[in-house]
Amino acid sequence: MSFLTGLAKFFELLNSNSGGLTFLITVVYVVATIAICIANIQSANASKKQLEEMQKQYAEENRPHIEVEFLFERRSFYGLRFINHGKSTAQNVEIQLSDAFIDSLGSTNFAELLKKQKGKKCVIGVDQHYDLLFANDTYIQLPNKVPATGTVYYEDNGVNYQSEFDIDTEHYATIFFFESDEEKLLKEMKNQTAELKRMKESIRAIAQNTKQFNTTEESE
Repeated sequence: MSFLTGLAKFFELLNSNSGGLTFLITVVYVVATIAICIANIQSANASKKQLEEMQKQYAEENRPHIEVEFLFERRSFYGLRFINHGKSTAQNVEIQLSDAFIDSLGSTNFAELLKKQKGKKCVIGVDQHYDLLFANDTYIQLPNKVPATGTVYYEDNGVNYQSEFDIDTEHYATIFFFESDEEKLLKEMKNQTAELKRMKESIRAIAQNTKQFNTTEESE
């Protein structure tokens, strides 16, 4: 019975204070609307941030990426190999070697070529490379070699990138030399050619001796 009495009084209160109740409902509605708007804005910002992060990650994964390796080409020339390990072609590639490294090479043709290539640009495709030779096989004998340092600048779709490199050629791992099958074949062909030349000379000498011998017999 007390429950029904309390419920009746509650309805009487609502009926006698309808204006205040309407205000209260309006306030609650406004607060709820503001809360929903804030939640929507936060959700939109989070989605935008997530989209930007995905775009950034996609661009990072599909950009050109140039790395530098120490090179000993054909067991005759030392150089640097600039390889594009990325997924896009590197445009306007510019290689800037440090002046200290170039000066350490002395007055050589390689040093002059390196100075002339400053400011020049090239294109390196995906999984392609560009070789920059800087010395012949006597380079390994130079004392106190200066590290090969510098910067590679390149572009892709209007975005600029750069890669720093620092290769300590003085303490670089030992380079071992192995003959390939092609080199062995070439060496064998050279040996055979030399042997054929010796045989040719021997046959020519025998022919001359025979001719001289026959001439001597005829004269006698």
